[in-house]
Amino acid sequence: DTDPPVVSSNPSITFSPGTGLFTGTLSLSGGSVTDTIYNAQTGKNYWGLWVANAVQNGGICPADTAPELRWGAVPVDSASPSIGWNVLNGLKTPAASGTYCTYIRFLDGAGNASTTAISTTTTISMTASKIYTPIVFGQR
Repeated sequence: DTDPPVVSSNPSITFSPGTGLFTGTLSLSGGSVTDTIYNAQTGKNYWGLWVANAVQNGGICPADTAPELRWGAVPVDSASPSIGWNVLNGLKTPAASGTYCTYIRFLDGAGNASTTAISTTTTISMTASKIYTPIVFGQR
């Protein structure tokens, strides 16, 4: 099988993080994604997702073909696609407040990725914790 899954209408994608957290649930709904061979063998539309993250810079997300994206395969039940996700996965930048871009391509059982990618942005507001250290004096 060398044919990728076909995305005939884009599913909607949402990332629901906890307050001030970089982790949450990545969910897909609607749309139409099919892979003829995988569907015939398993009854599912596709095997999983190929997911990547980026930091929005100057109000712009990089293109889904940008070389800095580090894609990772994640198996998912295509009947109710939802996965735990962290918007820092694959990033070399430290955790900071900002807008993060998440990209998804669809994978069939043979590992072929869809040519169409969908994306979403998530804004995370982080409050730095204060750590107080006691001053210790020593006597000699």
